[in-house]
Amino acid sequence: MTKKRKAIIIFLFATIIISISCISLQAKRQNIKKLNEKFIKITDNDFLSVIKLNKIYDVYLGSDDAKIDIIEYGSFTCYHCSSFFLDNFDKLKKDYIDTGKVRFIHRSVVGDKLGFDVSKVIKCINGDSSLKMKVINLFYSTQNAWISNSAEESAKKINKILTTSGINTVELKKCTEHDKVSQMILDEQHFISKNLNITSTPTIFVGTIKIKGYIGYEELSEAINIELSQKD
Repeated sequence: MTKKRKAIIIFLFATIIISISCISLQAKRQNIKKLNEKFIKITDNDFLSVIKLNKIYDVYLGSDDAKIDIIEYGSFTCYHCSSFFLDNFDKLKKDYIDTGKVRFIHRSVVGDKLGFDVSKVIKCINGDSSLKMKVINLFYSTQNAWISNSAEESAKKINKILTTSGINTVELKKCTEHDKVSQMILDEQHFISKNLNITSTPTIFVGTIKIKGYIGYEELSEAINIELSQKD
C-alpha cells in the first residue's frame, strides 16, 4: 500500500469516526415512538428497508423464515459490545435462533484502528457466515486477551487466537492488506454514520425496536417477544 493511499485511508477513517457522533438529517426525520426508557419503536418503513439483511455482505445466523431480525451494530474494542455478546448470544441462539424465530445479524462499527483491523479479518475469513459469526464470538469473548497498548502486540495476539482456531492466517494476511477490503469497510462506515444515526455502541435493532446501549437477556427477550407477538 502506498504512502499516499495510507494517508487517504487514515483521513477517511478519522472523518468517519467524527461523523458517527453526528445526527444525520435522515435520522432526524425518522418516525419514532418511545415504548419505555430504552425501547424506541421505529415506524419509518423506508429506514427499516435500508437496514434489512444483505445476504452478500452481512454476517448473520438463523433461518430465512425467521419472523424477525436482530441487528447488532457493535465495535470489537467496545467493552459493552463484548458484554452484550457474551451475556446474550448463547441464550439467544438456543431460545430464538435455533428455534427459527429470530435471525441475528452483526455489523461492525469502527471506532479505532484496532477495531478496523479486526473488521478486516472478519471480511477476509474464507468461509460461510456461520464461521464468521463464530470468529466474531471468539473476538468478543477474548477481548481482554488481545487488546493492548501496542499495535504490534495486539496483532501478534490476534494472529495467535486465529491460528489456534484453525484459521489460515497466511492467506488471511494477504487479504487484509488489500486496498479493496479497507475501502469496503470505509464505505460501510460512511453509510452508517451518514444514514443510520448510530451514535454509540452497541446499538441493537430488534425488528422495529431500536435499543441504544447494553441490555441483558431479560430485556432483550422482552423486546423480542413484543415483536413476535405482532407477527402471530
